[in-house]
Formats: sequence, C-alpha cells, structure tokens
Amino acid sequence: MNFLQRIQNHLCHESASMSIVVASSEDCPAIRCEKCLNYPVPNVYAFIDEWSKENLCEACELAQLYYELTGDDTIPVPFVLFSIDGIFEKRVHGQPLKRLRAAVCILKALNAPFTQDSPAESPTREMENFLEDYTSALSAARPYEQNLKENERMVLHNVLTHFHQIMNSKELPENKFDFYFQKLVPYVKVCKSDWTPLPTSKPEPTVVGQLLHELHRSQAIRKMFGRYCIPFDIFHVLLGCYACCSDIEAVSNWALDFIVRVCRGHFFWKNYEECGIVQHVQHVLNTEITYKKNTDLYYVKRALQNGEGIESLSENFTKYMQLEKFVREKLLVPSEVVEMVSQNLFPGVLFEKHDMQIAFMIGMGHVANNLDLKTGRVRKGAFAKARRLYNILQKIIGQVESFDAQYTIPWTIDTLKLFMVSNNNINKDLTEIAKVVFQEEEEEE
Repeated sequence: MNFLQRIQNHLCHESASMSIVVASSEDCPAIRCEKCLNYPVPNVYAFIDEWSKENLCEACELAQLYYELTGDDTIPVPFVLFSIDGIFEKRVHGQPLKRLRAAVCILKALNAPFTQDSPAESPTREMENFLEDYTSALSAARPYEQNLKENERMVLHNVLTHFHQIMNSKELPENKFDFYFQKLVPYVKVCKSDWTPLPTSKPEPTVVGQLLHELHRSQAIRKMFGRYCIPFDIFHVLLGCYACCSDIEAVSNWALDFIVRVCRGHFFWKNYEECGIVQHVQHVLNTEITYKKNTDLYYVKRALQNGEGIESLSENFTKYMQLEKFVREKLLVPSEVVEMVSQNLFPGVLFEKHDMQIAFMIGMGHVANNLDLKTGRVRKGAFAKARRLYNILQKIIGQVESFDAQYTIPWTIDTLKLFMVSNNNINKDLTEIAKVVFQEEEEEE
C-alpha cells in the first residue's frame, strides 16, 4: 500500500486519480485530484503533522510512505523522545526525514563497536556533513529567545554554541569521528575489560523506530563506558542533540543534562578507582614522583593534591608540563591509548574532590588556549583569569549540586531559569565565567 492508497479516506476520488504537486501558495507539496481539479490535501506536511496529534506512530509511517512514493526526504517527521535518562519526554517537530536517517546511520556506527552487529562501512558522507547540518539547524531554531531574559539567553547561547566545540578542534582529523573510533573507543575498552556486547539490532519498520532504538542502545553504552571519558560521552550526547536539533528545547535538555552530570561528579575518577589504568597512573605518581627522586616535580604534585595547583600555576607552569610529560613516558599501557590515559587521568587522579578537578582542568584549558606554542609564552592576564575562573566554577558546581539535590527534575530551559533565580549570586557568577572564557586577550605574559 502506497501513501495515496493509505489516505484514501481523505481523498475526493480514487487514489489513482491523484497527483502530488507543489502548491505555489504554500510552497510545499499538495495532493491534487485530476478529475475535479480540487486539492483534497493542500499541504502534505501539515496533513501529516495534524495526523500525528491523533496517532503519532501512524504519522511516522505516513511520512515514510510519502518518501518511498516521492523520494522527498525533506518531509518533517514528528516523533517523541522517551525513556532516555535525564531527557524530558516531549514531542519533536520539524526534523526532516533526511536528517533523522543520517542520525540513525551515525548512531549505528557509534554503537557498533559495542554490539554483536556485523561490522558495517562507516557512513562517511553523513559524518562529513554532520557538523555543518547540526549548526545550521541550530541557527534556524531560535524560538526560545523571546521567552528568556538577557542573562538567561546569554548562558543558554554559550552552552549551545560551545557544547560541540570538541568537533571544531584543529587537533582532530578532518573526519572528527575518526577520533572517536581510533582513540576514544580503544581507550574506554581498556578501562572496562569486563563488558558484554549489546544484542544485534532489532529490525524497525520506520526511521523513527530505528532512531529510538539506536538512542536507547547509545544510552546503554554510555552507562557502561561514558564515565571513563568525557569526550566519549559527548559524541553520543551530540547525536542525541542532532536527532532533535529542530527543537531548541530538546537540544538544550541534552546539553544541560550533560553539564549537570559533570557537576555531579559523574566522570570523576573515584567512581572507577578500581580500574587497572587508574591504579597504574597512581602507582607511577606515588613511586616515581617522590621527594627523594624528583624534588621539583614532587612539589608540583603536592600543590595539586592540596588544591593549590591553580594558585601556583604561573610559577610552576613549565614544571607542570614537565610532570605531565614525565608521567606519560612512564605509562606501561598500549601505545594507542597512552595519550588518552594521560589526558583523562592526569592530573585528575591527584584531586580528592571532583569540583577541584573540574575547575582546575577548565582553568588550565584557558591557559593552554592562551599559550603561544612557538615561543612558549602565555598571553598577559591568562593566569589571573584562570584563578578567577577556578574560584567561580567551584562555587557554581556547588550551587548546581545543591539545586539538583532539591529539585530532581530533568534539566530543561525552564529548569535553567529556575536555577538562575534560586541564588542571588548565580547570575553574577555565570556572567563572570562568560567574560573570563570568551573575552579575548591581546597581550602576552
């Protein structure tokens, strides 16, 4: 049964008498009867959207049938996100079938290393187009701004604009997903050796069914491996954002939920301190960086352990870099994961509290972004701003944890608004973070 046959009850004559044309008044496909020249369906897209209000599953099937008949993969497909931890159940409108199919292809590829599915060729074209399609869709989806105050808009804009910045890193290969397959997957598998692959994918008749199936599998994989590596988790979360990027509220929910999980300490090393690699890095630090063996680096290590690393970073920056290099060279792990072990566990394992680790790493990242690799010099003011950033972030993380414990609800735009009025200092602190992180420095230090 094709699309026209499926909607026969809504047509004025038999389906064989119908043509699908572009209605000039609507600039969208319409169904015209060649017998009476009427338009029983003046707007196919609106027709399917209205159908979804009565029966969402049937509307998804109709969109699929329409595509099979016409080849038009720009048709919007309504669907509902459900049974995903931290994500509010809601209807998503406006996602073209083409984008949903691309999301399914990429999700299948991301999930494949952790499933019993037969190896498949990576969807190179979809991966190459991913970031451009995602960012352009976000630019077109801005209905939230009219309902937000200026400070709320600023925070949300920065969250959404910079959440996918890992994909813009010049250090990554041209196909950003190569980093996922070549670096992140081997690393998390080394961290967790006792895992069971997910069962083979179940056949789903519609693209929405396939999407939800792959999102649920992605969630299961994040539960197994996400805590070991923030970038690994981000790739999966970004595909959740991509699947619903026509709906800014849904995208915000995905991004805010990730940030709150960071603030909860979800990725903190103590959550998996029994991991062999964690114990190995600690062994290297405890046996090779001692007062007797290496006094200078020992004092740098102790400053980090005591929570004084950011305060002394300007005077110990060169030694800190030496310590990082020393630890990397002492690691006895497979060569393909040495870099990832160093980046994910050093200096993280030296911190006793996750807020100290997060604040230090972001402060250190600010310094690194202001480092001239040719001269080794840091731009003027970078260390001072890193210290300010460190102190503010520790406060913000504590405020998020306190709020999150009181209100056990998904982090949506409305939750963000409630959070920002829950404490008089939050607006000031978030504004300060934006100034520190995004204000450019012009002079060198």
